[in-house]
Amino acid sequence: MKLLLIICSIGLVTLARSQDPIFTNSAQLPVLSNPSYTALETCSKVWLASRVQWPGLGKGYHTSIASAEFGKFKKQFGFGATLIQDQAGEGGLRNQIAHLTVSKGFDLNLWTQLRFGLSVGMAQTSVDWSQLVFPDMLDARRGMVYETMQTFAPPQNYFHSNFGASLIHNNWYFGLTAFNLNKPVNGLLNTNELARLPRHYAFQSGFSKAAYINGKRVIWRPNLNMNLQNKFFTASAGASLSIDQISVGAWYNYPGTFSVMMAWKNDVIGFSYAYDQSVTYNLASTWGSHNIIITAQFGCSEKRKIKFLECPIFY
Repeated sequence: MKLLLIICSIGLVTLARSQDPIFTNSAQLPVLSNPSYTALETCSKVWLASRVQWPGLGKGYHTSIASAEFGKFKKQFGFGATLIQDQAGEGGLRNQIAHLTVSKGFDLNLWTQLRFGLSVGMAQTSVDWSQLVFPDMLDARRGMVYETMQTFAPPQNYFHSNFGASLIHNNWYFGLTAFNLNKPVNGLLNTNELARLPRHYAFQSGFSKAAYINGKRVIWRPNLNMNLQNKFFTASAGASLSIDQISVGAWYNYPGTFSVMMAWKNDVIGFSYAYDQSVTYNLASTWGSHNIIITAQFGCSEKRKIKFLECPIFY
């Protein structure tokens, strides 16, 4: 299995292209969905997130994120900073990203807001070449016995930018995002057009419906998210149900995974866990993918003129 992951890593490096990290339920982490969602809620917030994919195959894939957002609500500005590290497989294909985000909201009325957001930053793509096997290292009988003559490329640094817009009502929202606006070159073996990171377009939508059952407020939040990067299309449709401080949810993710989520959140801290597993292939041995997000919020004393937006809610 380790040899399989090494071969896959060689293929990834040769192609010198990558996909942006996407969490199971994009509504869990606004920084991965749309820059305009930055500081949408009335409190400043810190996020710590980790996604482990296919742990049954050894190292698999691992994404770690630390993010903070702050708002100046009287002028409807939001500011954010994010650090992302994404490592793929035994070959150590690693992407490290740091970016700053600014958002601005325009109140259309007491219930509706139009928002725009821009994020810019630097990223680095690198490979742990010592973990890879090249053809000139192999002997037909004795296996891997030679030193490779392959020339190794140094880590590649590049600038990237993302833009997002959203229309948010107290009970519904729509969002559009364009990632990798400048289509940066992030290849390790190629520096031509084939090594450019393709633009990533995303659409988010959802609504909320509240009711009281036995004196407790119950909120149902269906949502639909779609992503298109190069020719790679994904979509997620599902809903979450919140009762007091506890939320649960389920989503079907095209082209073939099913996700479940549970979350707990009070006025200060929050915790959410999501698990997804393929339903189109027999990949039980991979142990699926696991998403954990911890949040802490503070500075909630400043009041906003606009009514608190219940949709979207980020767990």
